[in-house]
Amino acid sequence: MKKDTLLFWMFFVVMFSICISIHGLIFNSLIPFNSFTSLLAILLIIVAVIPSSAILAEKINNYALRKGLRQGKNFKIFIIGTLAIGVLIISINTFNHFREHNLDDLIGYTSLDFDYLGFTTDWNSVPEDQRFEWVGYQKETVDELMNFLSQYRVKFQNTDNMSGRTSFEFVINHKITNPSMVHVLNEKDIRINHDIYEVVNGSIDMEWIRAFNQANKEKYGF
Repeated sequence: MKKDTLLFWMFFVVMFSICISIHGLIFNSLIPFNSFTSLLAILLIIVAVIPSSAILAEKINNYALRKGLRQGKNFKIFIIGTLAIGVLIISINTFNHFREHNLDDLIGYTSLDFDYLGFTTDWNSVPEDQRFEWVGYQKETVDELMNFLSQYRVKFQNTDNMSGRTSFEFVINHKITNPSMVHVLNEKDIRINHDIYEVVNGSIDMEWIRAFNQANKEKYGF
């Protein structure tokens, strides 16, 4: 493979990584998830992200070649440096993904965009025409819950399934950004949207959860 071509593809990978990260940030944080937006996200990757990455890569490649990057010594230094940076970024991302986290940090709650909190501990208590035992619209309610959950630390589990007895579940809905869906089983296994975590510093205090649920059920229940 010619140096020109190799450089282009290396720049393309870098630009594509940056563009797809921006694309993911926008769709994961700001645009509600549904079948239409999913198709829109795929379409934008094809018609915008990939072409933009290629155009930027070509411009950077041409500039680099004009500056003498094609020369043997400079080329080797660039290749080694790029590979080292790539390995470092992958290592940092992997470490960050699997390290312990504060539970409340993983639950996407945006106070300024808060819409409602839907909470359930017993599906038999949910009315047929409702999705939750109760729904609260006061920020103080979700702030109280998040403050309680902040004491727990969790670790990512590399699995797609979890089983057991449902302890409780809730949804924090936002007006603009995507909702946060939390499902707790066995008092320690937690699914946050699509990722599964395990509490590493003890089981969740279900007495507090039951008291929280009862107090707000009396206040917001159907």
